[in-house]
Amino acid sequence: MLLRWLERRKAAHRLIKSDAADLIARYGEDAYGVARQRLHDEGTAVISEGRSKNHWVRVMVEIARLSGRPAEADTATRYLDG
Repeated sequence: MLLRWLERRKAAHRLIKSDAADLIARYGEDAYGVARQRLHDEGTAVISEGRSKNHWVRVMVEIARLSGRPAEADTATRYLDG
């Protein structure tokens, strides 16, 4: 059971890193804003493909980490993280 949990966690982390890298490659400096928009836009196909709002919060954090900029924590983000 613990092994399955660890495998799911690693897979989720790989997906977060992959989505962050993809957004940076596609949108450059605007990647953080695009991830933030996906967090708030429940109507996008990406959300309906199984990526939760929490996923996009983590993608935003990863983009901030990779770009060296501080992550902006708005009210919705703080709520989801809390």
